[in-house]
Amino acid sequence: MVVVVSFVLAAAAFRLLRVREPAPGARAGRAWTAETAEGARYLWQHLVLRSLVVTGGAAMVLSSVSSTATYAMLDTGLHGSPAFAGVLTPIQGLGSVVAGLAAGALMRRMTERAFSAAGLALFAIGVLARTTPWLAVVLGGSLAIGLGLPCPLVAALTAVQRETPSQLLGRVSATTNTLMYAPTGLALLIGTGMVAGLDYRVQTLLAGTLGLAVAATLVMTGRTTRCAALAGSTRTDG
Repeated sequence: MVVVVSFVLAAAAFRLLRVREPAPGARAGRAWTAETAEGARYLWQHLVLRSLVVTGGAAMVLSSVSSTATYAMLDTGLHGSPAFAGVLTPIQGLGSVVAGLAAGALMRRMTERAFSAAGLALFAIGVLARTTPWLAVVLGGSLAIGLGLPCPLVAALTAVQRETPSQLLGRVSATTNTLMYAPTGLALLIGTGMVAGLDYRVQTLLAGTLGLAVAATLVMTGRTTRCAALAGSTRTDG
């Protein structure tokens, strides 16, 4: 019931929006494959968007891999009932709600790259917290996962909206969503296979460590990109 009400409220809010934009121009009759390739090409050639979308996709893959270990963690790590997942899930959901409410204000104070990296790092720390046998730490980890996971996704989708020309936005957005969400099915299969044959701590440690590595890479490549841009600007001025 709550989900239905939320969709109705969202539809009402969109209905109240007043947007003025020019009418779309005439489109040349081209094959859909050519248009799709054009959107994918723009995304690949745009260094900022490419790194943010890859980070968002990595976050979803790591989330899928780590989440398949939840019941093994409850059984082996906490020696509790599978029903306790009903406690962890609302805590993670609360974190996601808080992250969503704070995202706008935070992104006005930091770049999309910094926001994405910080969120992914927080998510990774939350995943690593689930390797411990202490309930309080696991609960805190669930909250951290909820707070951090939406950030790379919000950053990537916001950057796509800002950086993409209007005539390409539909195609680039479709490519972005495919790259970020489509691999999760395969990641769930991989995570299920891992939890069946390995200790659950293996995949949580792997997911958390890779999350921190991707966040660090995003920060370092951002510095490299800024340095290259500054060097190019200096040469042009000279």
